[in-house]
Amino acid sequence: MQVLISGHGAYRISPTLSVGMAPVVALQLLKTKGLGAFAAFSNEPDRVTDNGNDFSYGGGIRVGLLWEAMPSVGVGFAYQSRLYTTEFNQYRGTIIGGSLDFAPTINVGLQILVAPEQRLLFDIEHIAYSGIRPLANTVDPQRFTDTCFVPRLIGRSLPNPQPLDGCLGSPNGPGFGWQSVTVYKFGYQGRSGRLSYRAGYSFGGNPVRSDQALPVAFAPAITDQHASVGLSWRWSQRLSVNWALIYSVANRVSITNALSNATPTVLQDGTLLGFRVDEDPDDQVIDAYLSVWQSQFGLAWTFD
Repeated sequence: MQVLISGHGAYRISPTLSVGMAPVVALQLLKTKGLGAFAAFSNEPDRVTDNGNDFSYGGGIRVGLLWEAMPSVGVGFAYQSRLYTTEFNQYRGTIIGGSLDFAPTINVGLQILVAPEQRLLFDIEHIAYSGIRPLANTVDPQRFTDTCFVPRLIGRSLPNPQPLDGCLGSPNGPGFGWQSVTVYKFGYQGRSGRLSYRAGYSFGGNPVRSDQALPVAFAPAITDQHASVGLSWRWSQRLSVNWALIYSVANRVSITNALSNATPTVLQDGTLLGFRVDEDPDDQVIDAYLSVWQSQFGLAWTFD
């Protein structure tokens, strides 16, 4: 669960140029269950799963600029910094560093007034997931096997196992395997009296790498098309009521799990040297499917 709270302020530098800023407070709640099988392959096995709710907080800032390039044509720019958050102490054995920061974003947009109170909008947004280690670190099956799985398997009877670089929770350990994405958005906005109405469509938002089988099973963020409609009612000079409905278009991906079928290397005395992990016809195929409906409701209060 994630909550973002911000207060917006804007200043008109000239009749055609405005700038704005919004400090952002981020709140998060995390609870994981059912990951006990992975505890043995974590540097903190007691902080992997089934530890109840854990909380995190932090923040950052948004800045923006709006320029009326010519009558009926506006250009916008916005940047949101990385939102730094505190650690999920109870799940540090799963999450690298214990914290799930929000990735920085940058937007460039264009709006065209096609008729009185009727606007067409186009926007490009880049989300830099690759700079957030828990989100960006990939799962290399062979590296995970050599630097975590085999050493822990061999030393499973030893008390207090030493931290390993390739295990869960390590700075270089497995993450979600997400890559940065660029999203393209098209929109329409109209207004009639107190009522504003909107519709939009976007594509390009799937951060999951095509070779990341295990992360996609835990966090199937595979939708890359979204459609939305929205309404705003200006209740008074200061109060506005907002509603939106968003549909993440159904998407399905199939990814081969190379870890599902490994070939052991064993000496004559039975000593296990390691496993060879690569894709072969007997590997498991993970089929991920996701479709999301999302409804939003908001209130906006204008001070001045």
